[in-house]
Amino acid sequence: MGFHAPGAAPELFGAAALTLGWALIADAPLGIVHLIAPRLHRTGLIALAVALAAIPLATGKLTNLAVLLPCLIAAAVLLRVGLVRWPGPGAQAAVRPPDEGSAGPIAGRKAGRMAGKAGTIAGQTAEVAVPVSARLAGRIIGRSRRRTPSGEKLPDRR
Repeated sequence: MGFHAPGAAPELFGAAALTLGWALIADAPLGIVHLIAPRLHRTGLIALAVALAAIPLATGKLTNLAVLLPCLIAAAVLLRVGLVRWPGPGAQAAVRPPDEGSAGPIAGRKAGRMAGKAGTIAGQTAEVAVPVSARLAGRIIGRSRRRTPSGEKLPDRR
């Protein structure tokens, strides 16, 4: 966008450089240096989102949509990413103990049955979906590699 709107280029390239710099020093998939831990990185993303939202105000280009829209969209995305799994300022994630009789072994058995049924259905679907010629080719290859437990090849059945 900075290439197409030269009047907005310094602000947009500055915002992009700031975002790229934060991504490169974080302990994240794009990070190269890995200086910032994930929790601090998420907090920094919130601060970066506020800074990006403030760029049009700080530069006096509130009426320039070429600066305002990219900065606000980037700020919204970074704010959303920064708030993922964030329990709140200074709060620890609450771990609630299970209630008596709420989950227990019965829920585990039900989940196991459901998983078993899903596996059976998936197996039946795969059996129907695999073409007959592919199954026949697999059988031929399997028969050609037949060996005894000691490693000797079995004689052909002609």
